[in-house]
Amino acid sequence: MLDYTKTKTLGSLKNILITAIIDGKETDIKAEMSDYRISSDTLPENKYLYTVQHSEDDDSYPERIMNNAFVNFMSDIITDKPLDIPIEGIEIKDIKYIRNE
Repeated sequence: MLDYTKTKTLGSLKNILITAIIDGKETDIKAEMSDYRISSDTLPENKYLYTVQHSEDDDSYPERIMNNAFVNFMSDIITDKPLDIPIEGIEIKDIKYIRNE
């Protein structure tokens, strides 16, 4: 697992916009994405860590956001707001990279 601050400094985090299905509605979630696992112990206050799982059939397709996943790990994401994630996860419809601010 990597340190969040070091990962950010190295430029390994990408800003993304996730279109997810929450309560049957499309919802946009801004996040930072890392291809590597981030240690939650290294997050600053008001940052929240989640895992993106890829689909069973295609490891290049992001399928759902989970609180933590050991199977089908695709990336870790860090958000500024907490997400209420059901046990089955949050379905991902699309991920777009956005320009660093």
